Amino acid sequence: MRSSMILLAVCLVVVTTVQGGAPGQREQEVHGARSPSEKFRDEHYKDGVHKDDLDHQAILGSKHEAEEFDHLAPLESKKRLRLLAAKMDADGDGFVSKQELTNWIHKSMLALDQEETEERFSDVDENKDDRVSWEEYAHDAFGDDDEENKLSSDPEDVKLMEEDRSYFKAADKDNDGTLDRLEFSAFQNPEHHEHMHETLIEVTLKEKDTNKNGQIEFKEFMGDVGDNRESEWYNVEKERFEKDYDKNKDGVLDRSEMRAWLIPDTMQTSVEEMEHLFNQADNDKDGRLSYDEITDEYRLFVGSEATNYGEHLDTMRDEL
Repeated sequence: MRSSMILLAVCLVVVTTVQGGAPGQREQEVHGARSPSEKFRDEHYKDGVHKDDLDHQAILGSKHEAEEFDHLAPLESKKRLRLLAAKMDADGDGFVSKQELTNWIHKSMLALDQEETEERFSDVDENKDDRVSWEEYAHDAFGDDDEENKLSSDPEDVKLMEEDRSYFKAADKDNDGTLDRLEFSAFQNPEHHEHMHETLIEVTLKEKDTNKNGQIEFKEFMGDVGDNRESEWYNVEKERFEKDYDKNKDGVLDRSEMRAWLIPDTMQTSVEEMEHLFNQADNDKDGRLSYDEITDEYRLFVGSEATNYGEHLDTMRDEL
């Protein structure tokens, strides 16, 4: 994730030029893609409706494992989920508390980001020296060996390349011109790394602060997406700007307010997801989840594409 990839808070409807969150987000999947945790926040609550199919990633912490679980027969899915429930149960009392589930989901979200970062690192590291140079990244992200020709022919790539250079330089803590795996993680997921936050703010100001006063007004916050005040989306974003971000109610976002806008609260997102799962799975409403309650709701927690016929076969095996 870089310039256009900052997330907003949990129930985002649309996203910005910065990392996922307000209007105008970069569409490029290579050098503008949001991290999995950003996509989770944006897509999980798309149009204000919670999407159950992403609960699985929140529990498993891996897109690949979630896809694998999707194709398991119900009996096998329940068996594996029970083993996961035991791992969530940190104090070993036979139940998963709200705090234990929140901690598990938070860890899973960070794991989702790391999984994608590792895959991107392997893709970009062309010479397999376990480092990523700017040339390797630019070639992978922009697909042109002739950088000057690329810049002269595509103004949008000029802007994106400049933004990515800023993030690359900030992530390169040892100033050797390359990124090791930890530095590359900061480059991909700057919101998780304190030393990247000022760069996030600077890039955002350069992108959106059109009157150059060092603050973001609502019109600048909305960017080029229009001024349709009759649309539900416009009013949702306006309310979010006024209530969630503009803390001192002066009509603009200063640097500290921008930080709250751009830097995600992954723990709060984890709490929201935990509450959603508890509301559906805590059948006896005792404020904790038994292993049986979790496995009974296996479709909610880890999903399954198995047909009713497949479930019938599992039932028959249990009876034999």
